[in-house]
Amino acid sequence: MKEFALIKALRRLLPPPGPGVSLGAGDDAAVLAPRGRPLAVTTDTQIEGVHFRREWLAPAGIGGRALEVALSDLAAMGARPRAVVVALQLPARLPGREALALMRGLIARAAARRCEVAGGNIAVYEGPLALTVTALGELPRGAPATLRSAARPGERIYATGLPGLARLGCEALARKARPTPYLRAAIRKYLAPRACVEEMAFLGRSAPLGAAIDLSDGLAGDLGHVLAESGVGARLALEAPADFKRACAALRLDAQACMLGPSDDYELLFTAPERRIAPIAPAFARRFGRPLLPLGLITPERGLWIADAAGRARRITARSFEHGA
Repeated sequence: MKEFALIKALRRLLPPPGPGVSLGAGDDAAVLAPRGRPLAVTTDTQIEGVHFRREWLAPAGIGGRALEVALSDLAAMGARPRAVVVALQLPARLPGREALALMRGLIARAAARRCEVAGGNIAVYEGPLALTVTALGELPRGAPATLRSAARPGERIYATGLPGLARLGCEALARKARPTPYLRAAIRKYLAPRACVEEMAFLGRSAPLGAAIDLSDGLAGDLGHVLAESGVGARLALEAPADFKRACAALRLDAQACMLGPSDDYELLFTAPERRIAPIAPAFARRFGRPLLPLGLITPERGLWIADAAGRARRITARSFEHGA
């Protein structure tokens, strides 16, 4: 069974959330409601050969990357990271110093995020290196989690960074392309993503948001999850930057397909009324060194559409990276 079909089947098996759980499966993280401030909880697994290659990353980089990937789900929910627990599946032949370096990298990133590594588990086996990070984050006092199901017709679609940049970096590494300055930035985006925790905190304080999701599998697929959960459609209008187009052309990649397709960028995609985002967009760009990217419009009609340069729309399939595909 493919990944998303399995997820759907598992959701049908789960009972409704009980006391202490205000939001169960279906979003980027569950939301618990203990005494005091609610917690968002999420788990992510990174597997060698599926999510990363050891020949491309030093052990410390693998650990830091796994930490940021897990925190990205908390960021999408509007939660501040507070603690993680880590399960390591270590190949029997992995030197101990590499395992220690991996954890040092993870712990260093956690410290930078003011997030405690609270424990975990280690297993040694005859298989690939794998890390599972379970992360807990606090929601702002009095503020609800930002859900995939909250998009409304008329809202604009935005991203905190360029979708597809990590895909470009991954392709450059795989093809051993000559690293131009732009490709180096794309490679860094793929190898060392950063969860948009501060970006989401800024947005949450500054404007009412609709839905949100992190771009972990690709623009079309992740937006497709939002559309399915919200019962709406979308019309995209994508314009790739000139540098991105040139870099894609050099690798014989279609720039639009690269923006839409599988790519683990770990930027945030969100919806909001344009009138609420326009006043804060300059402050966002000054603070984070990149602009908010308008990507399209939420529509009442179901389906995902994309407009060409002449304004003609064609329907596209919301497809993203899927385990078991």
